[in-house]
Amino acid sequence: MQNSTLLVLFDAENMAIQTVYRAVEAIVIKEFSEEIWKSAKLVTAYKEQTERHSNQGYNDLIQTYYVGYGKDKADDKLVEIAQKNTQLDMVVVSSDRALISRVQEIAKGSVLICNARRIYDYLLEELHETKVVEKELKEKKELYFKEYLNANRALKNIHKKMAKKRKLLKEIHRRNPYVENMKEYIFDPFQNTILDGFSSKIEPSYVKTHPKLREVSLEVIETLLNTPKVKEQLEGVGLDVSVIKMAIEYTVIDFSKSYFGFNKFIDFVRFFLKDSQLKLVFKEPSLYKIVLKEYNMDGFVDVEPFKEDELVETVESIKELYLEKKSPSSLDMELLENLKKRL
Repeated sequence: MQNSTLLVLFDAENMAIQTVYRAVEAIVIKEFSEEIWKSAKLVTAYKEQTERHSNQGYNDLIQTYYVGYGKDKADDKLVEIAQKNTQLDMVVVSSDRALISRVQEIAKGSVLICNARRIYDYLLEELHETKVVEKELKEKKELYFKEYLNANRALKNIHKKMAKKRKLLKEIHRRNPYVENMKEYIFDPFQNTILDGFSSKIEPSYVKTHPKLREVSLEVIETLLNTPKVKEQLEGVGLDVSVIKMAIEYTVIDFSKSYFGFNKFIDFVRFFLKDSQLKLVFKEPSLYKIVLKEYNMDGFVDVEPFKEDELVETVESIKELYLEKKSPSSLDMELLENLKKRL
């Protein structure tokens, strides 16, 4: 054990240790520190054969001195111990004013008094803080539950719409055997552009969470790297940011950068390129290009890569994580179910 800088004197005949110990521990840690408490010298004094009434369970934590029967014998022993440790800061756990005064007279450092009033005030404050925290947690859980109900209703509506569309498609296939043969005539939105053929290699989908967006971004980038005209620009004059915008707006249905917490599209592009083979470069005054990581363009400087602590979760994205059963631990399912039954 490291050297003690604190002496804690328990007047156990005045205040039962097993009743006040935890409160004293918390008060000392708050006033000094947890390290000082762990290294503190804890002592008490008893008349012989009486410690079982108030020290049960704490004999291994506190050094106990035994005194004979007689008035103030235990107090005298505590004062004697304090006299031998005057270089230490002290804590007196007692409501005995006479004992407190005697210790204060000999102490050279600070003396913290833990009397019944101080312990009572601490417990009252702790109870109040606990109630405040419980109230905040209850309000948050109720709010999350309302969000859950709203999201659940929206999800059910989507499922109903999807079911209707599947039913309609089945009916179309049943009535028109030539539908499958018509796929080759579907319009390519990127025909005769740098993204020519891109739409045939990737399937659009709804993306509502950052993990899914990261997954889709790597898929889009891999597809772009296998698109000849795009690959040529990545290794030459650089790819214009607008190409990424077209690709993502095609791949992510109803895409919105603000939905994912990005105020600027450039910040979204930095997020989009993270962990890929590509990087974003910049040239004054306002020209951005995308190139392969190992490629350096004259007159351009690398834009700082996206960092995880820049990621901003929105209410909508958290809600979607919850629906995917990836909810924060604070969402207590048992509470939600109980609330649901009461509504």
